[in-house]
Amino acid sequence: MNADEKRELLDLLSSCDPSDFVHLRDRASTGGLKNVLQFYVPLSKHQLYRIWAKQKALTLSEPPPDIGLADDERVEDAGLDEDETFSQAAPALKAFLQRERMTV
Repeated sequence: MNADEKRELLDLLSSCDPSDFVHLRDRASTGGLKNVLQFYVPLSKHQLYRIWAKQKALTLSEPPPDIGLADDERVEDAGLDEDETFSQAAPALKAFLQRERMTV
């Protein structure tokens, strides 16, 4: 992309809400810019929930990496791996996963 196309891309993206990005292709001046704009269209919630569920399953199935620290040298992560936060922050995701017969 040249400088003019980059400027136009920024102008288009800043002109509307992300939910309206799907309509920006009609306003783009070049074919190259129209092709690039397809990557800015947000995924549907259904697609996001599937990605999150797959990522969670992968994270839970992988053993923690061995970084060569003894247990007494490790620092707590302030609960970043706790499932409680996940359950409180994403009730819609939990409901979706239950409908899909996946476990949270």
